Amino acid sequence: MEHITLLLGIVIVTALVFDFTNGFHDTANAMATTISTGALKPKVAVAMSAALNLVGAFLSVEVANTISKGLVDETGIRPEVIFAALVGAILWNLVTWLVGLPSSSSHALMGGLVGATIASAGTGAVHGDVLVGKVLLPAVAAPIVAGLAAMVATRSRSVGPLCSGSASTLRRAAATDASGAVNVTPGRSSPVHSHSAISSKEYRAARSVASTPRK
Repeated sequence: MEHITLLLGIVIVTALVFDFTNGFHDTANAMATTISTGALKPKVAVAMSAALNLVGAFLSVEVANTISKGLVDETGIRPEVIFAALVGAILWNLVTWLVGLPSSSSHALMGGLVGATIASAGTGAVHGDVLVGKVLLPAVAAPIVAGLAAMVATRSRSVGPLCSGSASTLRRAAATDASGAVNVTPGRSSPVHSHSAISSKEYRAARSVASTPRK
């Protein structure tokens, strides 16, 4: 009895250590962009991350349910297995933190739990459908979906203003050239629109638009 009580105490302390590594590890992942771009100061970003992580723990426990119930057969899991899973996740968090490799603490804990379960009870104790459907596929799909969404958002944002302002930009460029103030020739950058070169077709269209009398 005393042995079990001591083991449970060790598991609880190890879980708290894992939570600590989870905090400084995942906060860096979540707040790196806002801090590096200057959108938030480091203290404000870290405080926001801590507050939102605490609030999120009370809003949903789906990830915790997947780890504790759905991923492996918990009937054959002993405290030693939980301890081994936590140690594996802690070591992975520390290694990736030291080398500056972004990673997920939740996936580290899932990997540690799967490995410890296989070592203790065999592969039959791991629910393969849950592992593939809720862990592996989302891990592969997440960067792909995020990359496509970012590409679409970036292109729609950059193409929109360019299309809406192209006619007026070409009109001003051709008018400036017609007045003799600036020589805008095909293939050279316009002073009004310095980030792109005016092609011969665009140049002729601009001259035509500029020479058309306005009503």
